[in-house]
Amino acid sequence: IATHNASAASSYNYRVPTSGNGNAIFLGAVGKTPYYDYGGSLVWSRDVAPWLTDVKAGVDARNIVGGDSTAVFNQAGTQTALSQVHGQQWFQGVFVQGTFHAPFVPLDITIGLREDFWRVSDGVFNGRALPAGSQYTRFDPRVGLKYHLTQDIDLRAAFYRNFGAPGMNQTFRTFYSGNNAFQANSALAPEYNTGYEAGADWRIGTVTLGVTAFHNDLTSVIDSATICGAGGLPSCSVSSQAIGNTSQFTRQSKYFNVGSATVEGFEVLADWRATETLKFNSSFTFSRSVLTDNAGIAAIIGRTVANTAEPLNNQLANVPSWTALAGFTWTPDPQSSLSMNVKGFPAYWADTAHTVRNDGAAVIDISASYRMQPGVEFFVTGQNIGNRTYVASGSTGASTPPGLAQPIFFLVGVRLGI
Repeated sequence: IATHNASAASSYNYRVPTSGNGNAIFLGAVGKTPYYDYGGSLVWSRDVAPWLTDVKAGVDARNIVGGDSTAVFNQAGTQTALSQVHGQQWFQGVFVQGTFHAPFVPLDITIGLREDFWRVSDGVFNGRALPAGSQYTRFDPRVGLKYHLTQDIDLRAAFYRNFGAPGMNQTFRTFYSGNNAFQANSALAPEYNTGYEAGADWRIGTVTLGVTAFHNDLTSVIDSATICGAGGLPSCSVSSQAIGNTSQFTRQSKYFNVGSATVEGFEVLADWRATETLKFNSSFTFSRSVLTDNAGIAAIIGRTVANTAEPLNNQLANVPSWTALAGFTWTPDPQSSLSMNVKGFPAYWADTAHTVRNDGAAVIDISASYRMQPGVEFFVTGQNIGNRTYVASGSTGASTPPGLAQPIFFLVGVRLGI
């Protein structure tokens, strides 16, 4: 990682990193992040009767193993910190689902039942075993209804429960940037969600329109909160959550299960099949995602600090208020396809305290595939093919160097089917 010595410059613009004025580039960090992901599933499926179709039952399992080793250097080339971490997560699930077609009304009822299991294990940071990781078991059902109002109009609704496990970065990867430290938390619990939605689909010739309103209530929401060294917060030398309670890192953040949140909004979809081989698609999603309770973090760092670090009714970190997408898919023959999508979003907050604001952007992604023979498919995907430069982490108000989003990137491969 190359770092600009921005603090030594009287004026600094990360978009135009000129030389001179103390604004030299130096090697700030060197790291390795090995990552392994294993998994599989076994599924039984069949239509049992005309009134009971798409019946499935199965099990699945997944194991993620990862590590990170990062050495941090100052401008003189002296190593100032070393972070070495390792850990793994386990996922298992058992599920059954099916769709019931009511005999006397045009109504389809889909019921899915799932039991989820998740745990964190083997966390090690700089040779020291981390506190025992979390374990989770929960029954997660889903019920969906679709009423065929007319031949061209469907009404639908759904109720569901699910969970979102914390990522490997959140549970294990503690890292440093200058005088700033970002702490992982191996004791994180998953986020739990209960939600419902309602919507309609309308087919007008070759055009399909859809609208959905959704509401989700989340508990054990995971967020990174600044715990010391910022305005209104204690010094890191006295914070009980600080790394070593030393002055080496003057600003520190840590992941917590901060409390509860509400995520609600709507989505509008429009598809147009222009020809047998060409289809256009578009969507717009608006989301109001706010923290409604911060009792989880207040119990750890105190109510006063919690209200500064995780204020209520602010848009959650890293959730844009809206996203828009438009694109097309072209399938000139059964063997080949080409797709392109343009995605746009506004500037959004990188923290729930609303001190760091990241850039909005519009980016173009493409994908293409060609099936050379049964079971052998060549594919290529491209991200940000316009090579748009924008900040994805740490922009306005950030105390650490901003991180740019993924530049132009291509992936080429072959899929083999048995």
